[in-house]
Amino acid sequence: MAFLRFLVAAVSAAIFLCNTAQAESPAQNLVYFFPGTAIALQDGDIVLTDTPKLSSTLIRQLGNPTGKYSHAAVFIEFPDGTSKLVGFSDHGVKESDPNKYLSKSTRLGLVRPLVKPPMGRLANSFAQLSKRSLVFDFDMRWPSVESNKTYCAGFISQLFRMSGPPESDPYKNPIDYKQAFWDDWALHQLGLSLSHIVSPNAVLTDAHFKLLGEYQTQDKQQNIDHWIVETTFQTLMHYIEQDQLTIAPIKLGSRLALQLSKMGLMEDMDLLNMPEQRLKVFIPMWEYSEMVKARVNRLIFINEDQDWDEKSVRALTKSVADYYRDNYFVSPKHK
Repeated sequence: MAFLRFLVAAVSAAIFLCNTAQAESPAQNLVYFFPGTAIALQDGDIVLTDTPKLSSTLIRQLGNPTGKYSHAAVFIEFPDGTSKLVGFSDHGVKESDPNKYLSKSTRLGLVRPLVKPPMGRLANSFAQLSKRSLVFDFDMRWPSVESNKTYCAGFISQLFRMSGPPESDPYKNPIDYKQAFWDDWALHQLGLSLSHIVSPNAVLTDAHFKLLGEYQTQDKQQNIDHWIVETTFQTLMHYIEQDQLTIAPIKLGSRLALQLSKMGLMEDMDLLNMPEQRLKVFIPMWEYSEMVKARVNRLIFINEDQDWDEKSVRALTKSVADYYRDNYFVSPKHK
């Protein structure tokens, strides 16, 4: 009987110790796969994204270099066994569940460094950097490691520079370049120099990084919205560069939008804290883009029996954009 009591006690102790060890051990890393592939995300992977918004399209079309993507985040594995996609925007530092993050974007690109920072370095650098009082830099200047003013690509550059060798930095200090017309336009209309901006697409031209995969959402409405916003902006650029039109003076409705944005009451608008000179241009552009998108989506809804492929959506968008042109663009002599 004594032996039986001893055996029961030993088994109970073993179970207790096993459960205690499991409770104290760090959680096991979940595996996250890039959509549409069997590629598992790894520490240091950069995820490029784009969404159907005017602000995103501006970054894609006017950044250095231009490309498909308007934002970047980095996948980091933390010492407690968790993994997050982390990034920075005008809303501050953001840590996201990878699956939720990957499901929200219409376009995705996965880029992997050929020379990775040692395991744990990015997590340590993120802990240090996120403790700072970081401020979004609306001029999007490449930041020093010590800078408290940064933006999405600059933030990731800071993390990598704090974590590894120089070649592991995906967003290096840019060499000035010129988009002759648009650099001049942005300087005079927005008070913004494009020549020093490093866009999220820069990593795609860096030999120390490899593009592993790209993904386009299968959600039809998201794709339609993307085609609409992109085509509207391309049409807008044509008005300004080729037709030599200027954005019309801000209207009463746009002035109201400007005041609402300052009060933080326009939740759907991005970059609300940008300089007022920029807002006075951005808000009429945003209003124009929203008017076109609403009308195109309504016409598609009314004619839902038609096969709305990319070509037909873009053609309709161009037609609607032309319809609203004179409400938002004027010849300089009539300004």
